[in-house]
Amino acid sequence: MNGQGVVTFDVDRYAIFSGCFSPDSRFILSGDDDGTVRVWDVLSGQMLRKLRHHTGKVTTVNFSPDGCYMISGGDDGIVNVWALDWDYDFPAPADWDEGARPYLDIFLTLHTPYGPDGLSRIGKPKWTEEDFQKLLQELGYRGYGWLRPEGVRRELEKMAKERR
Repeated sequence: MNGQGVVTFDVDRYAIFSGCFSPDSRFILSGDDDGTVRVWDVLSGQMLRKLRHHTGKVTTVNFSPDGCYMISGGDDGIVNVWALDWDYDFPAPADWDEGARPYLDIFLTLHTPYGPDGLSRIGKPKWTEEDFQKLLQELGYRGYGWLRPEGVRRELEKMAKERR
């Protein structure tokens, strides 16, 4: 680690086309031009595993929100899904985590009607059950899939009341 707290990863002679953090931010997946998915340790910058299952560049990689699976897709038209058998610290289900607050704030802003000028948003935020389910899905994509829907709903309604 250098003095600025940034880890450098030695990627050698291949180009990285995609990457993502694990839900607990301990690992990184990279999708590379040589058809390989690599798993990296965030703290050390060391490559932990190399999986070569594509015949062309790997254009997308991701973890499932619960960290149980990873997926890769390549320009070879193949999608691979791996069930992960590792010592992953799954977060216990919880009603709320303050780290998810910015996502709820954005959700409320996007669901507040525009004012007469067509630029500013004024009034009470309104959303449907379908909108709420999409929010839960988005939270899962952002590593908050372990939050209980009823806890998220309570926090969202509380934040909406505070905006009035």
